[in-house]
Amino acid sequence: MTETEVTPVAHERIWKDSIFWFAVAVGLASGGVRNFLPATFPILRSELGASLKQLGQTGFFFYLSSILIGLLGGPVLARFGLKRTGVGALALASGSVLLLGLAKGINLILLCAGMQGLALTLLVVVISSTISAHFRATRQSVFFLTGLSDASGTMLGPFVLGFWIVSAQRWHLTWRSGYFVAAAVLAVLVIWALLVASEHMGDYRPRQAVRSKNVAHTKEILQDPAFHTALLLLFCHGLAQAGMVAFVGQLYIRKLHVDAAHAAYLLSAEGAGIVGGRLLFGWLTSRRPTPELKVIAICAAGETAAFAVTILTSNYLA
Repeated sequence: MTETEVTPVAHERIWKDSIFWFAVAVGLASGGVRNFLPATFPILRSELGASLKQLGQTGFFFYLSSILIGLLGGPVLARFGLKRTGVGALALASGSVLLLGLAKGINLILLCAGMQGLALTLLVVVISSTISAHFRATRQSVFFLTGLSDASGTMLGPFVLGFWIVSAQRWHLTWRSGYFVAAAVLAVLVIWALLVASEHMGDYRPRQAVRSKNVAHTKEILQDPAFHTALLLLFCHGLAQAGMVAFVGQLYIRKLHVDAAHAAYLLSAEGAGIVGGRLLFGWLTSRRPTPELKVIAICAAGETAAFAVTILTSNYLA
Protein backbone atom coordinates (compact mmCIF):
# COMPACT_ATOMS: atom_id res chain seq x y z
CA MET A 1 0.00 0.00 0.00
CA THR A 2 1.35 3.43 -0.91
CA GLU A 3 1.77 6.23 1.58
CA THR A 4 -1.14 8.19 0.12
CA GLU A 5 -3.47 5.22 -0.10
CA VAL A 6 -6.13 4.93 2.60
CA THR A 7 -7.14 1.67 4.19
CA PRO A 8 -10.64 0.88 2.87
CA VAL A 9 -13.62 0.76 5.18
CA ALA A 10 -14.23 -2.86 6.10
CA HIS A 11 -16.29 -3.64 9.17
CA GLU A 12 -17.09 -0.18 10.48
CA ARG A 13 -20.66 0.97 10.21
CA ILE A 14 -21.09 2.73 6.89
CA TRP A 15 -23.66 5.03 8.51
CA LYS A 16 -20.86 6.78 10.40
CA ASP A 17 -18.81 7.41 7.27
CA SER A 18 -19.17 10.86 5.67
CA ILE A 19 -18.23 9.46 2.25
CA PHE A 20 -21.32 7.25 2.37
CA TRP A 21 -23.58 10.24 3.02
CA PHE A 22 -21.82 12.25 0.32
CA ALA A 23 -22.48 9.44 -2.19
CA VAL A 24 -26.13 9.24 -1.08
CA ALA A 25 -26.56 13.01 -1.41
CA VAL A 26 -25.02 13.07 -4.89
CA GLY A 27 -27.21 10.16 -5.98
CA LEU A 28 -30.36 11.83 -4.65
CA ALA A 29 -29.54 15.19 -6.26
CA SER A 30 -28.36 13.86 -9.63
CA GLY A 31 -31.33 11.50 -9.84
CA GLY A 32 -33.63 14.37 -8.92
CA VAL A 33 -32.54 16.68 -11.75
CA ARG A 34 -32.10 13.95 -14.38
CA ASN A 35 -35.69 14.21 -15.58
CA PHE A 36 -36.27 17.92 -14.94
CA LEU A 37 -36.00 18.74 -18.63
CA PRO A 38 -38.49 16.13 -19.95
CA ALA A 39 -40.91 17.16 -17.19
CA THR A 40 -41.00 20.71 -18.60
CA PHE A 41 -41.46 19.66 -22.25
CA PRO A 42 -45.07 21.00 -22.35
CA ILE A 43 -43.89 24.40 -21.05
CA LEU A 44 -40.98 24.54 -23.50
CA ARG A 45 -43.42 23.88 -26.32
CA SER A 46 -45.98 26.47 -25.24
CA GLU A 47 -43.62 29.19 -23.96
CA LEU A 48 -40.59 28.84 -26.22
CA GLY A 49 -42.31 27.35 -29.26
CA ALA A 50 -40.15 24.20 -29.28
CA SER A 51 -41.24 21.55 -31.78
CA LEU A 52 -41.56 17.85 -30.99
CA LYS A 53 -38.42 17.29 -33.09
CA GLN A 54 -36.45 19.78 -31.00
CA LEU A 55 -37.72 18.24 -27.77
CA GLY A 56 -36.51 14.87 -29.02
CA GLN A 57 -33.11 16.37 -29.79
CA THR A 58 -32.64 17.25 -26.12
CA GLY A 59 -32.63 13.54 -25.31
CA PHE A 60 -30.26 12.88 -28.20
CA PHE A 61 -27.69 15.40 -26.95
CA PHE A 62 -28.11 14.23 -23.35
CA TYR A 63 -27.30 10.62 -24.21
CA LEU A 64 -24.70 11.53 -26.85
CA SER A 65 -22.63 13.30 -24.22
CA SER A 66 -23.09 10.28 -21.97
CA ILE A 67 -21.55 8.07 -24.65
CA LEU A 68 -18.53 10.37 -24.81
CA ILE A 69 -17.75 9.49 -21.20
CA GLY A 70 -17.26 5.90 -22.28
CA LEU A 71 -14.51 7.09 -24.61
CA LEU A 72 -12.98 9.92 -22.58
CA GLY A 73 -13.86 9.03 -18.98
CA GLY A 74 -10.73 6.97 -18.36
CA PRO A 75 -8.22 9.60 -19.55
CA VAL A 76 -10.13 12.35 -17.71
CA LEU A 77 -10.03 10.45 -14.41
CA ALA A 78 -6.37 9.56 -14.91
CA ARG A 79 -5.51 13.20 -15.59
CA PHE A 80 -7.57 14.98 -12.92
CA GLY A 81 -8.38 12.30 -10.33
CA LEU A 82 -11.70 11.46 -8.72
CA LYS A 83 -12.03 14.52 -6.50
CA ARG A 84 -11.33 17.17 -9.13
CA THR A 85 -13.47 15.34 -11.68
CA GLY A 86 -16.31 15.09 -9.15
CA VAL A 87 -16.10 18.78 -8.28
CA GLY A 88 -16.06 19.68 -11.97
CA ALA A 89 -19.01 17.40 -12.75
CA LEU A 90 -21.11 18.85 -9.91
CA ALA A 91 -20.24 22.40 -11.00
CA LEU A 92 -21.17 21.53 -14.60
CA ALA A 93 -24.46 20.00 -13.45
CA SER A 94 -25.29 23.05 -11.34
CA GLY A 95 -24.40 25.42 -14.17
CA SER A 96 -26.45 23.51 -16.74
CA VAL A 97 -29.54 23.50 -14.50
CA LEU A 98 -29.12 27.22 -13.81
CA LEU A 99 -28.82 27.99 -17.54
CA LEU A 100 -31.89 25.87 -18.28
CA GLY A 101 -33.83 28.05 -15.87
CA LEU A 102 -32.54 31.17 -17.62
CA ALA A 103 -32.95 29.88 -21.20
CA LYS A 104 -34.99 31.97 -23.62
CA GLY A 105 -34.39 29.83 -26.69
CA ILE A 106 -34.17 26.18 -27.69
CA ASN A 107 -30.50 26.33 -28.77
CA LEU A 108 -29.30 27.01 -25.22
CA ILE A 109 -31.56 24.24 -23.95
CA LEU A 110 -29.97 21.77 -26.38
CA LEU A 111 -26.50 22.83 -25.22
CA CYS A 112 -27.49 22.46 -21.57
CA ALA A 113 -28.97 19.01 -22.25
CA GLY A 114 -25.56 17.89 -23.48
CA MET A 115 -23.83 19.51 -20.50
CA GLN A 116 -26.21 17.80 -18.10
CA GLY A 117 -25.73 14.38 -19.67
CA LEU A 118 -21.96 14.80 -19.49
CA ALA A 119 -22.05 15.91 -15.85
CA LEU A 120 -24.46 13.27 -14.56
CA THR A 121 -22.64 10.42 -16.30
CA LEU A 122 -19.32 11.61 -14.90
CA LEU A 123 -20.86 11.65 -11.44
CA VAL A 124 -21.93 8.02 -11.82
CA VAL A 125 -18.34 7.07 -12.71
CA VAL A 126 -16.83 9.12 -9.89
CA ILE A 127 -19.20 7.86 -7.19
CA SER A 128 -18.90 4.23 -8.36
CA SER A 129 -15.10 4.46 -8.33
CA THR A 130 -15.12 6.10 -4.91
CA ILE A 131 -17.34 3.38 -3.46
CA SER A 132 -15.13 0.64 -4.93
CA ALA A 133 -12.00 2.23 -3.49
CA HIS A 134 -13.34 3.30 -0.10
CA PHE A 135 -15.82 0.54 0.77
CA ARG A 136 -14.15 -2.62 -0.47
CA ALA A 137 -15.57 -5.07 2.07
CA THR A 138 -19.05 -3.53 2.11
CA ARG A 139 -19.20 -2.08 -1.39
CA GLN A 140 -22.17 -4.22 -2.53
CA SER A 141 -24.31 -2.89 0.32
CA VAL A 142 -23.19 0.66 -0.39
CA PHE A 143 -23.88 0.27 -4.13
CA PHE A 144 -27.38 -0.98 -3.30
CA LEU A 145 -28.13 1.90 -0.92
CA THR A 146 -26.71 4.62 -3.16
CA GLY A 147 -28.60 3.08 -6.08
CA LEU A 148 -31.78 3.45 -4.05
CA SER A 149 -30.96 7.08 -3.35
CA ASP A 150 -30.47 7.74 -7.07
CA ALA A 151 -33.74 5.97 -7.92
CA SER A 152 -35.51 7.88 -5.13
CA GLY A 153 -34.24 11.13 -6.62
CA THR A 154 -35.51 10.04 -10.03
CA MET A 155 -38.93 9.50 -8.45
CA LEU A 156 -39.05 12.57 -6.21
CA GLY A 157 -37.41 15.12 -8.52
CA PRO A 158 -40.11 15.31 -11.21
CA PHE A 159 -42.86 15.01 -8.58
CA VAL A 160 -41.51 17.98 -6.62
CA LEU A 161 -41.01 19.95 -9.85
CA GLY A 162 -44.58 19.16 -10.94
CA PHE A 163 -45.92 20.34 -7.59
CA TRP A 164 -43.73 23.44 -7.83
CA ILE A 165 -45.04 24.26 -11.32
CA VAL A 166 -48.64 23.92 -10.14
CA SER A 167 -48.04 26.03 -7.02
CA ALA A 168 -45.61 28.61 -8.45
CA GLN A 169 -48.28 31.08 -9.51
CA ARG A 170 -49.78 31.15 -6.03
CA TRP A 171 -46.34 32.00 -4.70
CA HIS A 172 -45.84 34.67 -7.41
CA LEU A 173 -43.03 32.59 -8.94
CA THR A 174 -42.49 30.90 -12.31
CA TRP A 175 -41.49 27.37 -13.29
CA ARG A 176 -37.92 28.66 -13.70
CA SER A 177 -37.53 29.14 -9.95
CA GLY A 178 -37.61 25.35 -9.51
CA TYR A 179 -34.49 25.11 -11.67
CA PHE A 180 -32.79 27.83 -9.62
CA VAL A 181 -33.42 25.95 -6.37
CA ALA A 182 -32.05 22.73 -7.90
CA ALA A 183 -28.95 24.59 -9.12
CA ALA A 184 -28.40 25.92 -5.58
CA VAL A 185 -28.64 22.41 -4.11
CA LEU A 186 -26.02 21.16 -6.57
CA ALA A 187 -23.82 24.16 -5.72
CA VAL A 188 -23.91 23.10 -2.05
CA LEU A 189 -22.68 19.66 -3.14
CA VAL A 190 -19.80 21.34 -4.99
CA ILE A 191 -18.70 22.90 -1.68
CA TRP A 192 -19.09 19.55 0.09
CA ALA A 193 -16.97 17.83 -2.56
CA LEU A 194 -14.25 20.45 -2.12
CA LEU A 195 -14.11 19.63 1.59
CA VAL A 196 -13.71 15.87 1.03
CA ALA A 197 -10.12 14.63 1.29
CA SER A 198 -8.79 13.31 -2.02
CA GLU A 199 -7.50 10.11 -0.40
CA HIS A 200 -10.97 9.27 0.94
CA MET A 201 -12.32 9.32 -2.60
CA GLY A 202 -9.67 6.85 -3.71
CA ASP A 203 -7.26 9.28 -5.33
CA TYR A 204 -3.89 7.59 -5.28
CA ARG A 205 -1.45 6.70 -8.02
CA PRO A 206 -1.38 2.93 -8.56
CA ARG A 207 1.89 1.13 -9.04
CA GLN A 208 2.90 0.17 -12.58
CA ALA A 209 2.38 -3.51 -11.79
CA VAL A 210 -1.20 -2.79 -10.75
CA ARG A 211 -1.80 -0.84 -13.97
CA SER A 212 -0.51 -3.71 -16.09
CA LYS A 213 -2.71 -6.16 -14.22
CA ASN A 214 -5.76 -3.95 -14.74
CA VAL A 215 -5.10 -3.72 -18.49
CA ALA A 216 -4.79 -7.51 -18.75
CA HIS A 217 -7.98 -7.97 -16.74
CA THR A 218 -9.84 -5.53 -19.00
CA LYS A 219 -8.78 -7.44 -22.11
CA GLU A 220 -10.00 -10.65 -20.50
CA ILE A 221 -13.41 -9.11 -19.79
CA LEU A 222 -13.77 -7.81 -23.34
CA GLN A 223 -13.24 -11.34 -24.69
CA ASP A 224 -15.87 -12.91 -22.41
CA PRO A 225 -19.15 -13.85 -24.24
CA ALA A 226 -21.11 -13.09 -21.05
CA PHE A 227 -19.90 -9.50 -21.29
CA HIS A 228 -21.25 -9.23 -24.86
CA THR A 229 -24.62 -10.64 -23.71
CA ALA A 230 -24.75 -8.14 -20.87
CA LEU A 231 -24.03 -5.30 -23.31
CA LEU A 232 -26.94 -6.36 -25.51
CA LEU A 233 -29.33 -6.60 -22.57
CA LEU A 234 -28.23 -3.26 -21.17
CA PHE A 235 -28.70 -1.71 -24.62
CA CYS A 236 -32.31 -2.95 -24.62
CA HIS A 237 -32.73 -1.56 -21.11
CA GLY A 238 -31.38 1.83 -22.14
CA LEU A 239 -33.51 1.89 -25.29
CA ALA A 240 -36.71 1.29 -23.34
CA GLN A 241 -35.84 3.65 -20.49
CA ALA A 242 -34.73 6.51 -22.74
CA GLY A 243 -37.78 5.94 -24.92
CA MET A 244 -40.07 6.07 -21.91
CA VAL A 245 -38.63 9.44 -20.91
CA ALA A 246 -38.21 11.11 -24.30
CA PHE A 247 -40.71 9.52 -26.69
CA VAL A 248 -43.65 8.78 -24.40
CA GLY A 249 -43.61 12.30 -22.97
CA GLN A 250 -43.84 13.79 -26.46
CA LEU A 251 -46.50 11.26 -27.47
CA TYR A 252 -48.68 12.23 -24.53
CA ILE A 253 -48.27 15.94 -25.23
CA ARG A 254 -49.69 15.41 -28.69
CA LYS A 255 -52.09 12.55 -27.97
CA LEU A 256 -53.55 13.42 -24.56
CA HIS A 257 -52.49 17.10 -24.29
CA VAL A 258 -50.99 16.64 -20.83
CA ASP A 259 -49.64 19.65 -18.98
CA ALA A 260 -46.23 20.01 -17.34
CA ALA A 261 -47.42 18.73 -13.96
CA HIS A 262 -48.86 15.53 -15.43
CA ALA A 263 -45.69 14.99 -17.48
CA ALA A 264 -43.67 15.30 -14.26
CA TYR A 265 -45.93 12.83 -12.44
CA LEU A 266 -45.51 10.36 -15.31
CA LEU A 267 -41.73 10.48 -14.83
CA SER A 268 -42.14 10.17 -11.06
CA ALA A 269 -44.18 7.01 -11.57
CA GLU A 270 -41.31 5.60 -13.61
CA GLY A 271 -38.92 6.49 -10.78
CA ALA A 272 -41.19 4.78 -8.26
CA GLY A 273 -41.03 1.65 -10.40
CA ILE A 274 -37.23 1.81 -10.36
CA VAL A 275 -37.20 2.07 -6.56
CA GLY A 276 -39.69 -0.79 -6.22
CA GLY A 277 -37.78 -2.96 -8.68
CA ARG A 278 -34.48 -2.50 -6.88
CA LEU A 279 -36.06 -3.31 -3.54
CA LEU A 280 -37.86 -6.37 -4.93
CA PHE A 281 -34.88 -7.83 -6.77
CA GLY A 282 -32.55 -6.96 -3.90
CA TRP A 283 -34.79 -8.97 -1.57
CA LEU A 284 -35.26 -11.87 -4.01
CA THR A 285 -31.57 -12.25 -4.86
CA SER A 286 -30.58 -12.09 -1.19
CA ARG A 287 -32.89 -15.01 -0.42
CA ARG A 288 -32.17 -17.03 -3.54
CA PRO A 289 -28.95 -16.40 -5.48
CA THR A 290 -29.77 -15.80 -9.14
CA PRO A 291 -27.36 -15.39 -12.08
CA GLU A 292 -26.93 -11.70 -12.89
CA LEU A 293 -27.63 -12.18 -16.59
CA LYS A 294 -30.96 -13.82 -15.80
CA VAL A 295 -31.95 -10.88 -13.60
CA ILE A 296 -30.95 -8.38 -16.31
CA ALA A 297 -32.84 -10.37 -18.97
CA ILE A 298 -36.05 -10.44 -16.89
CA CYS A 299 -35.82 -6.71 -16.21
CA ALA A 300 -35.09 -5.85 -19.86
CA ALA A 301 -38.05 -7.95 -21.06
CA GLY A 302 -40.41 -6.41 -18.49
CA GLU A 303 -39.29 -2.88 -19.26
CA THR A 304 -39.67 -3.37 -23.01
CA ALA A 305 -43.18 -4.78 -22.54
CA ALA A 306 -44.15 -1.83 -20.32
CA PHE A 307 -42.76 0.60 -22.90
CA ALA A 308 -44.85 -0.98 -25.67
CA VAL A 309 -48.04 -1.01 -23.57
CA THR A 310 -47.54 2.63 -22.57
CA ILE A 311 -47.29 3.67 -26.22
CA LEU A 312 -50.40 1.72 -27.24
CA THR A 313 -52.68 2.79 -24.37
CA SER A 314 -54.96 5.80 -24.77
CA ASN A 315 -55.41 6.35 -21.02
CA TYR A 316 -53.04 8.55 -18.99
CA LEU A 317 -53.54 6.56 -15.78
CA ALA A 318 -52.66 3.30 -17.56
